[in-house]
Amino acid sequence: SLPENGLFFRADHFSMARGGVPVLLIMGIAGASDLVEGGRVAGDAWIAEYVGNCYHQTCDEWSPDWDLRGAIMDMELFHTIVRELGDSRRWPQWNPGSEFRAVRIKSDAIRASR
Repeated sequence: SLPENGLFFRADHFSMARGGVPVLLIMGIAGASDLVEGGRVAGDAWIAEYVGNCYHQTCDEWSPDWDLRGAIMDMELFHTIVRELGDSRRWPQWNPGSEFRAVRIKSDAIRASR
């Protein structure tokens, strides 16, 4: 990922993170994209072109030319993660050192009392 770009702090989920809710960032433009065909070299080139020329502009729309096989593989992985979490008794937690961890720990006591 590319934390220096600050995308985590500008994305829609940020208000949830500030409230202590652990977040799984699913955002291809946040870091290197490893494409099914062409690998990271092709992915980095595609991201640079897209972000530089179309992101949040009038051309920022779906294209039938996009190869979404990798996105489907990602979604299968995320489904597995969410399913395993949903079927478990464990609550997601922030990593040690995260600025959002203290809020989560404080809310643990509230959930435990229910």
